[in-house]
Amino acid sequence: SNATAVQPGGYTVDSTAPVLRSFNFSMDSGVLTLSFAESVSTSTLMPQRITLLSEINSTSGLQLSPGIRLSTDGPVQAIQLTDADRNTIKSLDSLAVSELTTLLYFGGTLVEDMAGNLIAATDASTATGVNVFTEDTTRPSLVDFHLDMNTGRLLLTWNETVRANTSLPQHVTIQNEMARLANATVAHKLSGGNISQANSIETIIYILDSDLNEIKRLSSLATAINSTYLTFTRQAIQDMNSNDVVEVLPSSSKESANFTGDRTAPRLLSFTINMTSEIGELFFSETVSAATFNVAQVTLHSGRDVTAPDYATYRLTAAQTLTQDATSLRFKLSLQDLDRLKFLALATSQNDTYVTLLDTTISDMNDNNNMAVLLPDAIQADRIDPDLTPPELKSFHLDVSTFLLTLSFSETVQASSIDVTGIALHSARNISAPGQVQSFRLTRSSTASSRNDPIVYVNISISDMNEVKRLRSL
Repeated sequence: SNATAVQPGGYTVDSTAPVLRSFNFSMDSGVLTLSFAESVSTSTLMPQRITLLSEINSTSGLQLSPGIRLSTDGPVQAIQLTDADRNTIKSLDSLAVSELTTLLYFGGTLVEDMAGNLIAATDASTATGVNVFTEDTTRPSLVDFHLDMNTGRLLLTWNETVRANTSLPQHVTIQNEMARLANATVAHKLSGGNISQANSIETIIYILDSDLNEIKRLSSLATAINSTYLTFTRQAIQDMNSNDVVEVLPSSSKESANFTGDRTAPRLLSFTINMTSEIGELFFSETVSAATFNVAQVTLHSGRDVTAPDYATYRLTAAQTLTQDATSLRFKLSLQDLDRLKFLALATSQNDTYVTLLDTTISDMNDNNNMAVLLPDAIQADRIDPDLTPPELKSFHLDVSTFLLTLSFSETVQASSIDVTGIALHSARNISAPGQVQSFRLTRSSTASSRNDPIVYVNISISDMNEVKRLRSL
């Protein structure tokens, strides 16, 4: 009861600005830890006032986004950087890759101490170097992907920035179901491809035409989301710190997040005809379905100018398809069409062989009809192999009452090439037996039909026929 209260002699208000003593930064976790000389108020901490630099006086750097404050009031404040900031840092390639390339400065409104004193601002010339730096050791992983069969682009989205020039498409496989079964799963491993050049969380593989056409040929692969799955090995790509990607195994492949089907019409690029083997071949811009080929939509022309005096045209009628689904289609011409082409003197060389197609000639593997080829843009043959097979006489008939000799050949013959003096009539098949066989060779007084045709009519002259009748054994 004798105690006496003591009056304080005075009170000094805290007016000293907080000071940053050091900072640590982990590229692996994305956590930036600031250590101050005194306790600061977490609620006043503004990470967006911090700029990271790769060196003193650098004119380029990254100003952070707000991020997430992980601490309570105190001298140590931890900030979780946003994924966007972490990926931007990685994409810059020279920032925060080691202790020497990790510095920061900040504005005067970065933080307040518990008495409300603002920290003093710094600048690029007084930037603070990192105390402890932790490099990125976490392997990147695939988030999702989008396959566009129309453009041939495979878009891969990763959980962090990856280095574009480490991408190896040949380690990527597309399959038609999630868990590969040895005998049931349809799959295609890419043979290569072109890669987008930017280091980013997105990588674009421009699929090679050869791979794209093979994928299209496999009719149960990559036709919709539920038939489009991706697998790859750890060598497929690396992050910015040379960490291999987390592989996706064939037994647990990744389903496409988005899928774009092929909507592009197949386009005729070139064609060839071999008149000896009687085979034509059409070359398209992508895999086509052999079963949809309609040769009756194919027309041959002697040129593009329909007003030319020697212009000729013929629409094919029938053919036998010789190939399966592929980028080219081979077919055997019918005898009727071959004879007609020869009759019209079409397809004798590149100069008189052009083709047009209606837009229902053939379809690709996604049921897109071909692009029509119209006469003004008729495509000239890339190669013509002329007919080297000599015509063969199949049968003949002589009508002595009308003086008409009918010759039937295996193919159309050129009327102008017929020389009636080369035709001889014999009394027997074996003309080598001397004195037993009578023969007569027609003279130029007899004439042949002037029409190109497999059937040749020879009008035997009266003088020639009288000579034939004189030889009684004929």
